[in-house]
Amino acid sequence: MKKHFNKFLAVLCMVACAFSLTACGGSDTEAIAYNEESVQSLTEFLIRSMIVPMDAEAVGELKDAYEAEDMAEQLKDSYQLEVDGSAFFTGLDSWISASSELGGLSDITNINVSADDEQITSEASITGTNGKTAVMTFTFTRRGKMTSCSTNVDKSFGELMENAALNTLLGMGTVFAVLILISLIIAAFGLFPKLEAKMKKKDAQNAPAAPAPAPVVTAVEEDETDDLELVAVISAAVAAYEEASGGSGSGYFVRSIKRRN
Repeated sequence: MKKHFNKFLAVLCMVACAFSLTACGGSDTEAIAYNEESVQSLTEFLIRSMIVPMDAEAVGELKDAYEAEDMAEQLKDSYQLEVDGSAFFTGLDSWISASSELGGLSDITNINVSADDEQITSEASITGTNGKTAVMTFTFTRRGKMTSCSTNVDKSFGELMENAALNTLLGMGTVFAVLILISLIIAAFGLFPKLEAKMKKKDAQNAPAAPAPAPVVTAVEEDETDDLELVAVISAAVAAYEEASGGSGSGYFVRSIKRRN
């Protein structure tokens, strides 16, 4: 790590001398003259000596040692180089990701520099050790502060179509998975009443049987018994009265008795 970082600092010193955009005073976006060859030299230095030599382990150690703001302040205080710390770390991560496809840096084929009133853009076309190509893009303010850095691997038409197909399948698969999940949830709503009825039936079967009700002696039976006795008594009294009066005693009999409450 120390070897990587010492080399990195030495390159930054050379870059600070080569970049001729820095001027005193004025706003950071104020348009000033710049030298295209100096920007191209700076871009090549950044690629060959600062970005490419850093592997994933070295980048991790550098992040552990410095926060983004601390990195920017360190570079400014020691080398008068204006660099956005977050952009710097993002550029390193971008290269580490792209290097898995490129393999490494084989050659820088072209560096194209353009500018507007706010920033300078430098695009370097590079070739990897495995033959693939990529574009490394740097942006600087008009006064020399690096604000972004990224590496984008060039994709063939077949690779682009393959990625598009994979993205389409992934998107459609996600949609269908969600629809199936929603359908299962809706179907489950119909099972809840059945489960509830089954549980109630099971509880009813497990419940203890209610005791048989005690026999109830109705008042009708008592009333009928009392009526028969009363009929016999009245019939006997009528028969006795008839005999006493000189009758046969069989001309009268009681058919029914109606009670009045």
